[in-house]
Amino acid sequence: MAAAAELMLLEKSLGLSKGNKYSAQGERQDLNSYLEDKVYLTGYNFTLADILLYYGLHRFIEKRGLREMRVLENLKNMIHETNEHTLPTCRATMQDSLNQVLQRLQAATDSVRRLQQREQERKKIHNDLLIASEKQHVTQWEDFMKEQHSKQAEVDEEHRKAMEKLREQYAEMEKGLAKFSAF
Repeated sequence: MAAAAELMLLEKSLGLSKGNKYSAQGERQDLNSYLEDKVYLTGYNFTLADILLYYGLHRFIEKRGLREMRVLENLKNMIHETNEHTLPTCRATMQDSLNQVLQRLQAATDSVRRLQQREQERKKIHNDLLIASEKQHVTQWEDFMKEQHSKQAEVDEEHRKAMEKLREQYAEMEKGLAKFSAF
């Protein structure tokens, strides 16, 4: 009796309409003949797994296969749509954006190159001015030193003459003092 109750519970959970188990209704007839054989062989002991294997598992496997086929078909459609529509759109958008970025980058590179050239020209002009100024200062210093040597020679000559004159004056003064001291 427990097996019959399990069978009724199984039929109810699988959504089968309640009917005569021994009627000739396709799947139910196959199940009935299988169960009759099973009951006969095991002495009214059959398991729920046996019932599911014969009666429900085939249907579940078939439904699962159909679901997997639908999922694979949807995936195939999604891949096809991605390859046919999304990727070309993204590629075109990316190409446009990349072209704009490359143009901006080229403009920035040109601007930087011009700025560097101007800076190099300024540095060159500044260095040329520094070199010219340094040469001018060296020339002026050399002229100044020559002038100082000639002035030094003049001053030395004047000093020598002044010293000579002073010696002569002191010599005369000594003579004059020597005359006075002799008295």
